[in-house]
Amino acid sequence: MNYKIGQKLDKWTFLVKQEYLVTWSQVLNDPNPIHLDNKKVEELGLGNKCINQGPANICLLYTSDAADE
Repeated sequence: MNYKIGQKLDKWTFLVKQEYLVTWSQVLNDPNPIHLDNKKVEELGLGNKCINQGPANICLLYTSDAADE
């Protein structure tokens, strides 16, 4: 699929299990508590669930696009 700047993407969701966040944190040597501690995420006003690492999000986007081709 070819994307253009400003193009809206179809909405999609992907469930990321907490154990995957922990594994990615270890692989990326990223101890940021927003990936590991729901309470810390809430304290920071970022929602109520842990936040996936950026590189992991890029992988999810890439593989979702690749699966459509």
